[in-house]
Amino acid sequence: MIKFFFRQIIVIILRFEARLILRRYRPKIVAITGSVGKTSVKEAIALVLRAVTSVRSSPKSYNSEIGVPLTILGAPSAWRNPIGWIKNILHGLRLIIF
Repeated sequence: MIKFFFRQIIVIILRFEARLILRRYRPKIVAITGSVGKTSVKEAIALVLRAVTSVRSSPKSYNSEIGVPLTILGAPSAWRNPIGWIKNILHGLRLIIF
């Protein structure tokens, strides 16, 4: 029960930070859909775009309620490490403020 509550709080904070970062920086977003080959196409597109601009892509298939905000923040998953999640939240705050 406590883990679920803690997780929900983290998700709410990360989503809020991700929204603020999207509003502040207004990045171009490339979305890939389909049933086959999305990860390979994502990696290929990121590789091509890195030659001409700054690119942020998820390291894995982070398409969950917590993975998308982490990708926007450019933060790794802290898994079950509460200190790691606090670091991720502070990283988001730094991106928003500075």
